[in-house]
Amino acid sequence: MNELMRRIQADIDDGRSRRWIAERAGISDATIRQLLAGHVAKIGIYEKLATNYFKVPVDDVLRWAELLPQDDKITISWSLRRIIDVLSRLPESEQAAILSDVLRKIEQREASENSQ
Repeated sequence: MNELMRRIQADIDDGRSRRWIAERAGISDATIRQLLAGHVAKIGIYEKLATNYFKVPVDDVLRWAELLPQDDKITISWSLRRIIDVLSRLPESEQAAILSDVLRKIEQREASENSQ
């Protein structure tokens, strides 16, 4: 359970309903339920939670959701964990297509750098 989930759950444990939290944040009750189940939402959801509900900078909520590293240092190991996490949510065919696109972009960049 990440920090965002803990904070939302703590508010529920304190007597606030998911619906109440959702209304304050400007999102749906279903979205709160999905976040509590560990789903990753679109960035706009985290922005609404930060601005409308928690009243904190968006980066704080992104850190709580483990979408940004806690110490502002994006390391290779952190990046790899995030890539694996994101790709593992997709079907293998989509994983392959995304990796193919990334490799093609890297090759294009390297070719461009070598021609200069």
